[in-house]
Amino acid sequence: CAYYGGKFEAHFDVMNGAYFIRIYGTQDAGILEYKEILSDEFGIEMVAVAGCIVSRELREKTLGYNDAMEAAIEKRYGRGILDRVWRRARSDYDRTRGPHSR
Repeated sequence: CAYYGGKFEAHFDVMNGAYFIRIYGTQDAGILEYKEILSDEFGIEMVAVAGCIVSRELREKTLGYNDAMEAAIEKRYGRGILDRVWRRARSDYDRTRGPHSR
């Protein structure tokens, strides 16, 4: 199953000291800020694996990968770290480029 293949790839990356989050499709406002914070402060890279058209197999593989990777990231940096970084990124976006910055 593609889901377990994705989990295996994530475990392999973590064993090699590499932390990635895989993404596809259109991205929400704040994604650039999120990507920058993750990279600069935590050494976590975001990798686009597809555009808007995504096969079922790739969705499953990406889900498995991210499930395993997010667990490893939380083990290393603390529970809820990705949610906290996302909230910070959205706040940075709103402050600098969002509708409230005008």
